[in-house]
Amino acid sequence: MKKKDDSIRQIAFAVLLVFLLTVIAITLQTFLRDEFCASYYGNSSACSPALVGKTFQELTSSPGKGEGIGMVASAKEYPGAEKTSLPEPSFGSTGLGESLENRRSERSFSQDPLSLEELSALLFAAQGTTSESGLRTAPSAGALYPLEVYVIALNIEGLSGAYHYNIGEHALEKISSGDYSSEVSAAALSQTWISGSGCVIVFTAFPERTTSKYGQRAYRYIYTEAGHASQNLLLAATALDLASCPVGAFYDKNVASLLGIKGDSEQVIYLNVVGKKQS
Repeated sequence: MKKKDDSIRQIAFAVLLVFLLTVIAITLQTFLRDEFCASYYGNSSACSPALVGKTFQELTSSPGKGEGIGMVASAKEYPGAEKTSLPEPSFGSTGLGESLENRRSERSFSQDPLSLEELSALLFAAQGTTSESGLRTAPSAGALYPLEVYVIALNIEGLSGAYHYNIGEHALEKISSGDYSSEVSAAALSQTWISGSGCVIVFTAFPERTTSKYGQRAYRYIYTEAGHASQNLLLAATALDLASCPVGAFYDKNVASLLGIKGDSEQVIYLNVVGKKQS
């Protein structure tokens, strides 16, 4: 009986100890967070989850006078990577008005693969180069172009794995091989419908390209720019009679890991899922 009582006391003590350590850890974490926010933002409550949106609005509220010099837009490249040249983009005969009227977010796809011709049109619509000076299909604050584009090929003719879109050469640079259908779905909060698509097109950004000129206001410009590029892509998909859907719910680090992105200089911003329509 005594041994049983001793065991109960030991278990109770262990539970109490774990509880106290948890309370101490949470208290310390909150204290350090508040201290950081007070020193960095001048307000200890600025990092509160309930105030994150308000803090973002306040920190980026200055219009940004463009007094910095900005960084010369230098698109990312993968020297030595296997390259796949993309065909000239073609968008068929569907007009802009019809595409605007018919665009819908669709999450069901057929098992037919996307073609390289279709992928070429989608990527060009998103961030294709349209002038000798390097201007692109989507507008960018100061023409600094912080965005990069990647393709996770799930069901595309002749492609498998992760690729980077070389904007200047209108070509794909291979990052890795493999079937990432399960991983990318899990990274997007287990949205399993994604695994049945043709591809996931990922927009990332190098904020410093824009913050170097516009300061904190640049973050608004970057997210807006991703919206411009995404809408171009979605309208192109509609014109090509493809099913598409933008996705904002995902774990940034998981998607970055799939693409081999390390560090904080490049950040995952937005996903666009595209595939063949179900008949």
